[in-house]
Amino acid sequence: MDFRPDYFTAGWRGQLPLSEFLWVSDQSVRLTLLIVLGLAVIFFPIGVPIIALYCLWLFVALWRCAFNAEWQGWGYIIRIGMVVAALAAVVGS
Repeated sequence: MDFRPDYFTAGWRGQLPLSEFLWVSDQSVRLTLLIVLGLAVIFFPIGVPIIALYCLWLFVALWRCAFNAEWQGWGYIIRIGMVVAALAAVVGS
């Protein structure tokens, strides 16, 4: 698995297997981006829109890739979890 621009496009379109998407985005991409973007927010105001775009991409890609798993139940679990998290974010703010 490499970080090509088409990885991000495939994620946006929901074409990645769920396991690959979760592993790559949640383990390696998130850690790297959070460190880099965290520094960008501290030092440059441009970091905030970049974080917002990344979160939008992550949400859309996870929603669309949710059913790309061997067991279809994972799709329902992922989507229910996403709805609960979104509601918690809205209610908690």
